[in-house]
Amino acid sequence: MDSKLMDMLKKLLDFGIADSEDLVEIHKQRMFNLFTILVIPFIIITLGINIINSKYQLAIVNSIQFCIFGFTIWIGYHHKLRYLRSWILVVLSIIALSVAIYSRNGSEYRILVMMVAGAVIFDNNWKYILFTILLTIGFTYCRYLDFLLNEIPANQIGYRVAQVFIPLILTSISLLYFKNIYLKSQLKLQGALEEVSKSNDAKERIMYALAHDLRSPLTNVIGITRIMRQQGNLSPDQLKWIDFIESSSQNSNSLVNELLQSNELMSKPENLELIDLKKLLEEVVLMAQIKSVDKNIGFEFIKTEENCQVLMEHLKMQRLFTNLVNNAVKFSHESGQIIVSIAKKGQYFVVSVKDDGIGISDKNLPFIFDPFTKAKRKGTSNEISYGLGLSISKQIAEQHGGTIQVLSKLGEGTEFIVSLPLVRA
Repeated sequence: MDSKLMDMLKKLLDFGIADSEDLVEIHKQRMFNLFTILVIPFIIITLGINIINSKYQLAIVNSIQFCIFGFTIWIGYHHKLRYLRSWILVVLSIIALSVAIYSRNGSEYRILVMMVAGAVIFDNNWKYILFTILLTIGFTYCRYLDFLLNEIPANQIGYRVAQVFIPLILTSISLLYFKNIYLKSQLKLQGALEEVSKSNDAKERIMYALAHDLRSPLTNVIGITRIMRQQGNLSPDQLKWIDFIESSSQNSNSLVNELLQSNELMSKPENLELIDLKKLLEEVVLMAQIKSVDKNIGFEFIKTEENCQVLMEHLKMQRLFTNLVNNAVKFSHESGQIIVSIAKKGQYFVVSVKDDGIGISDKNLPFIFDPFTKAKRKGTSNEISYGLGLSISKQIAEQHGGTIQVLSKLGEGTEFIVSLPLVRA
C-alpha cells in the first residue's frame, strides 16, 4: 500500500488521541475511529441511492445516522463526553436493526461490525455481553424472517436459527476473551515501560547532579595547574605532570559540559520562531572554517535560492548542525573536503553534511545515534569524542518533526542527512 495512504489512514485512526491518553482510551478511540471510517462511506452511498429511488423515509434515517457520526467526530476532536460513545453505538445498533427489519434489504450484516466495535468500546464485560446477546437476537430474527420468506420447511427453521445464533454468541465470547488477554498484556507492557522510563529519569537526574557538582572542582584544578606553571621553578618532569593533569581535567570538564548541555537540550522545544535555515547554516560553516584552520579543511556550501524559513528553537538547531559539521571535521583527514548543502524536497528542507574522511564501519552504523555509543572513537588528529553529539542531534531533529539518517562507507567518508518540515503559509 502507498506510504501516503498509510500515513493518512494512521492520522484518521489517531484522530482525537492526545499524547497523555492511557492505553485503554487509545484503543477505544481508535476502534471508534475505525468504525466511523468503515460506516460513513456506506451511509453516504445508501443516502444517495435512497434519494434516487424516492425512498425518503430511509433517506431521513441515513441523514440521522450521518448526524450521529458527526457528533462522534465532535466528541473525538474536543475530547468531551466520551462516555457517550457506548450509548451512541447502542443507538446506531437499534437504528440498523429497525431498518433491517423494516426494509428487508440485508443491511443487518452491519450489526456484525458493531459487535466487533463493542468489544473494545464497552468498559464492563457484562455490558458487552448484554449488548451482544441483544444484537444476536435481533440479527437472528432478521434471518428468521428471511427463512419464512424463502419458504424454508418448518422443521428446518429451528436448526437454521441455531446455525446463526450459536456461532455469533461463540464469536462474541471469543472476542471478549482475546480482548481481555490483549489488554492485560498491553497494560503489563505499559507498566514495565513506565518503570524503565522512571528508572532512566532517575539516572539522568543523578548524572546531571553529579556533572553539575563536578564542574567547579574541575575548573579549580585547571586554574591551579595554570598558576603553578606561571610561577616557574618547575623541573621538566613536574611540567610534564602538570600538563597531564591540566589536559585530563580539561577533557573531564568537556565531558561534564556535554552532559549538562545534553540534559538541557533533551527538553521539548519551547521558544519556537521562524528562522532562515540557510543563514543559520552559513554561520555554522563559517565557525567550523575558523576552528579547522589547523587541518586545512575545504568547505563548500551549496544552497537553494528558495526561502528556507523553518519553525525552530534557534539554539537547539544551531547545536544540531554544529555537531554534524564538527563531527565531519573531526573525522576528516588534513586537506579534506566537507560539503554542506540545503535543498527543498516535497514538504521538507533537506540538509546534507558530507565529508570524505575515514567513514564508519557497517557494524558500527546501527549504534551511531546511541548516547555514549560503543561506536565512538578518536578523530583523525586524536580529537576526543564522548559519543553524545549525534544522539543529541537526533533528538533535536525529532523534536522539530524532522528526521536524521546516515550514509557511510569505511575509508570513503560519511554523509548525514537531516529533513525538516516546511513552514506552511
